[in-house]
Amino acid sequence: MSPMRLATRSLSWRIALTVFAMNVLYVNSYLGNPMSKSMLDLTVSLVDRGKLNIDPYGYNSTDISKHNGHLYSGMPPGVSLVCVPYYLLAKTWLWLVATRELDRVIDNRYFGGPTSVVYQGKHSTIILLNLFICVFGCSVMAGAMAVLFHHALTILYPGLEERRRLVTTWLFSFGTVWFIYSPAIYHRVFSTFLCFGAFLLVLLPEQRRPALRWRGLLFGLGLGLAIASTYESAIVAAVLVVYALARRGRRWSWGWTTVGVAFFLVMLAAYHTACFGSPWTTPYEMRIEGSVVPPLLREGTSPRTPGPWWIGNLLLGARYGVILYPLQRIFDFLLGSRYGVFFYSPLLLLGLPALARLRRGNCYDGPAAVAFGILASLFIFHYVTGYDGLPGEFGFRMMLPAIPFLMLLVPLTYGWSYRYVVPVLAGLSAVIVGKGMLFGIHAGRPFWSNYLDLIAAYGFSNYTLANLKDHVWPDFPAWAISAIHLAALAVIALFLWRFVWRAKTAGNGHTTV
Repeated sequence: MSPMRLATRSLSWRIALTVFAMNVLYVNSYLGNPMSKSMLDLTVSLVDRGKLNIDPYGYNSTDISKHNGHLYSGMPPGVSLVCVPYYLLAKTWLWLVATRELDRVIDNRYFGGPTSVVYQGKHSTIILLNLFICVFGCSVMAGAMAVLFHHALTILYPGLEERRRLVTTWLFSFGTVWFIYSPAIYHRVFSTFLCFGAFLLVLLPEQRRPALRWRGLLFGLGLGLAIASTYESAIVAAVLVVYALARRGRRWSWGWTTVGVAFFLVMLAAYHTACFGSPWTTPYEMRIEGSVVPPLLREGTSPRTPGPWWIGNLLLGARYGVILYPLQRIFDFLLGSRYGVFFYSPLLLLGLPALARLRRGNCYDGPAAVAFGILASLFIFHYVTGYDGLPGEFGFRMMLPAIPFLMLLVPLTYGWSYRYVVPVLAGLSAVIVGKGMLFGIHAGRPFWSNYLDLIAAYGFSNYTLANLKDHVWPDFPAWAISAIHLAALAVIALFLWRFVWRAKTAGNGHTTV
């Protein structure tokens, strides 16, 4: 293996380990996230019962669907399927920890007392499995995503200084709302990872392995699983298919791509039919009362509108978003403190100047078109369907798929932004993203008015320490929380510097990174 390949592989491991370690420190949402618990309910049911319904576990979450007297996960099934190997692995030790007594303690804490189905729902199993996957699944995937992102930067900007490629990778991994969601089980994070991997397969030079036939199959499998995990990933998939057509044309193995996409879409249709009676009926349409449902999929929102109910929802969303409050909605979507894309990730602003470079016939046209195509398509979709924020949301999580693609364009501005603008936006991002990392995703609304109050109450915390104060030790002093958190951060930083990033002495006496 050539020295260049060895150096590249070594750098990839360093990037992956760094992002993994930071994500482990900030794992979140493993205690009470209805989405992840709903998805894991299905995982546990598949393994332990061999059934698609989650009747014994339904009370664990509010994101639950109901049909013909049975309870089902209220989420798309893709992530649940992927989590099956993790549960099989976790079962080797879960039986030592997840006892009925622990279930009793957890249920009493969640519900204030026993319920009619208590001790059957494996509540402790779900929570411990959630934490296990956050550490060894989500955090590992975040590290892999950083490696893919850095590799895409290397292909797009071969003449860019390596230090700047690394800075861009850190800005994406830690300076955007991606960092809020990557350490936890969120289906849009997983779908974005798959879509970005599919994009990289098209971006790779043709002489690279695997051959185009296998790339075509992997491309299709990635997009198919992304759609089976997050339905609106079909929008991102469509943009990427157009990009593959433009970049590869007939040289691409479209037959294998079709096979890959169809594999998961057929499985998805079979799941919908088995659970809800129709391949077109999604879990969102069958959500129980009290669940949070995206506006387009809220059945019965417009009962007077003829035709399928979702058409009425689309018309109502368009009326609300386009006719009644157009300027306010646009501001909220882009810059508002409720969920503005560029408010919560100011660094994304540096991707916008690339719009002016389109159609100049350079290598950046394709990635820029993909980034703006995804951004515009998702923006229009959620704008006209009446999106107005969801509970437990820090920033606009529906727009997560656009973040890595926009961040790929940031180096195009480094000629004028790197020295002054990037540090300013990075500092602002640290303040904004830091609130979510310190106090959890629920800290986003209101944003500014309670920031100092949270610091006074919790110090410089993280999700785990904040929950210890809320549920175990109410008198946990803020200074102690800060000391523990900062000490853990210092230990991780010291480990990464000493064993991962410290320059090694070469045989000639010089140092290499």
